Amino acid sequence: MADLSALIEHVAALTGPSREVDGEVADHFKAYAFDWSNPYFTLSLDAAVALVERVLPGCDWEAEKWMGKGIAGINSGDNELAATPAIALVLATLRALQAKGGE
Repeated sequence: MADLSALIEHVAALTGPSREVDGEVADHFKAYAFDWSNPYFTLSLDAAVALVERVLPGCDWEAEKWMGKGIAGINSGDNELAATPAIALVLATLRALQAKGGE
């Protein structure tokens, strides 16, 4: 399992959805066994929302498309800018966990 800082680096470097990184996210949270039926965290906003709601229950989040990119934030914290709203929300989720001293 990759540590959280390494996972954040992998997600932040994405220029588009990645099944490999989806697997790393799933493995990190042990949400699902890694196979091609894993949620598309970096492609699907629904999957990214399910992730944030699972690992940060009760938090406030936002994600949208802005100037051709994705932008997302958790609990009115710093916004994350990424290639897509789903990637931005995954990145914001990971950074929020890191800020809380989480997994």
